[in-house]
Amino acid sequence: MEIIISRYLKRLERHALTLIGEALLKESYTAVIVPSQASFMTEKKIAERFGGFCDLEVMSFEKLYALLLERQGGEAVLRTDSVSEEILTKRAISEHEQELKLFSSRRDELIHSRLAKQIAALSREMITPKDARELAKSSTGALEAKLSDIALIYEATEKLRGDKLSSAQAERFASDKIPLSFIAGARVIIYGFDLFSKNKLYTIMKLIEAKCEIS
Repeated sequence: MEIIISRYLKRLERHALTLIGEALLKESYTAVIVPSQASFMTEKKIAERFGGFCDLEVMSFEKLYALLLERQGGEAVLRTDSVSEEILTKRAISEHEQELKLFSSRRDELIHSRLAKQIAALSREMITPKDARELAKSSTGALEAKLSDIALIYEATEKLRGDKLSSAQAERFASDKIPLSFIAGARVIIYGFDLFSKNKLYTIMKLIEAKCEIS
């Protein structure tokens, strides 16, 4: 695994394109993973630099998860989307309103939407409801109240979801399929990221396990 770090974005871009050019010459399957908002521009730059390409796919981590589920038989797995997560969170708040210390749907009609996003972010960092409760116990004041409320609603939404996977859980489920998937042993170039969630680091670990050549 090769890691390239630089504060100069143009230099990073040139290096990434050089790696892509070298991969194209080998005529073996290559995946270029970029932030979701950058996939179109990356494809455009590759096409301008090298012309057409058949053995290369540009994708985000989110697209990779979708392809893994689609191609490796994971489409049948029951999972919730962001809208469903908001509905579950709203129901959890309604059922536990009297136990909440800080949040209130009566004072904030959109609190369920914000909490759903916070819970999804925690899950992508592999922080469980139990972890959130422990964080609350080690805090004081308003922070303790906020973390306690988040832990309570997080736990409640997990119970309401039942056997379905959240979007973050589905990402980890998809990553587990990498060693026997289309991307196993491939050249993988990951470009354009400043930070990785624990979910994405888990995906990279699975790519390494699958003997992918990663830069």
